Amino acid sequence: MANLTLAIDDRLLRSARLAAQERETTLTGLVRDFLSQFADEEAHKNTVLADELEHCFKKNALKIGKRTWTRECLYDRS
Repeated sequence: MANLTLAIDDRLLRSARLAAQERETTLTGLVRDFLSQFADEEAHKNTVLADELEHCFKKNALKIGKRTWTRECLYDRS
């Protein structure tokens, strides 16, 4: 497990320690839980956005007919 050093305001530190104590956990536990929840929410958002994007691509697919050209035709330098 990695260690993390934070620089935070003294008042915030006192408040966070009290919140941890009220929840019968440690400040480390609070930060770990918060970061875990944050990471899970971000992963979920990314999954939802990817699903929406894929749906949009499928919904708005455009059929333009049969391809009548070749790659060589596109790069013909005559």
